Amino acid sequence: MRASASFLIQSGTLKGLSGLRRGLVMDVNPEFTSHVDGAPAGTTYRYGQVDPQLGVNLRWGITQNLSMTGTVNPDFSQVEADVGQVTVNERFALFFPEKRPFFLKGSSNSIRPMR
Repeated sequence: MRASASFLIQSGTLKGLSGLRRGLVMDVNPEFTSHVDGAPAGTTYRYGQVDPQLGVNLRWGITQNLSMTGTVNPDFSQVEADVGQVTVNERFALFFPEKRPFFLKGSSNSIRPMR
């Protein structure tokens, strides 16, 4: 049926799917970052000690509608920086939207604060 515009109508029918169980739903994302400072020392560059950082993000699907998420030593280095703002009216506080993925998971980004 090459003339059909959809592959979905060409698919077969699944039968005999009963007694299915939901398996373990778990996401584990390990993270590794490091930091080292350096400074010029004459014609060379002198580096300090390397500071390794380990972290992990964990998501566990307890039920189909309930999941638990946790993090240890989160890495926010890939999160975009806040845009600089200049205020001329100091009666109202500046607003910086949340951009860290861990805190945005499952939320609606279409909700805007009232001004």
